[in-house]
Amino acid sequence: MDFLEEVKSNQNIVLEVHAGFHRDNVLKANKLVSDKFGHILYVTTTKPFTSMKAELEKEGIDLQKYRFVDCVSKKAALAGAGGNAIFVDSPKSLTELAIAISGVVKLKEVDLLFFDSVSPLLVYNDELKVVKFLHYLMVLIKENKTKGIFVIMANDLARKVVREIELFADVISWIE
Repeated sequence: MDFLEEVKSNQNIVLEVHAGFHRDNVLKANKLVSDKFGHILYVTTTKPFTSMKAELEKEGIDLQKYRFVDCVSKKAALAGAGGNAIFVDSPKSLTELAIAISGVVKLKEVDLLFFDSVSPLLVYNDELKVVKFLHYLMVLIKENKTKGIFVIMANDLARKVVREIELFADVISWIE
């Protein structure tokens, strides 16, 4: 089954990407899903939302559909660079991140949660906390009848977490 078909037929999709292909796979995935969903909440844990927004725009993706949660550039929020972004202190702030995401999802302001990427959470938090956090988000997605794509790097650090979240994800996918 191809990636878009998996997104159509499942609610919680873990998108495993290989080192060196993260950026290309994330952009390709967004290009595939951006036309299919009206409101996308993009969570970025790897780069400032302004950088991600510029990359998506360069690919011709309609950013009117996007809202961002930025875990990288809290200081930008203090400088007034907000726009359509919610700023969280860091990828270590899982509670703050959960509150930001659930607030948007529960208000029915999102059709798709695109979480890029789970891997930095593992640098700042222990595995059990990350697994519990992802379980919470996946239940939130199911309860609110929306969809979630969770990007994770296919490396040894994330291997155990992938095995754990396979229990609550609908499918583990790759983009070809």
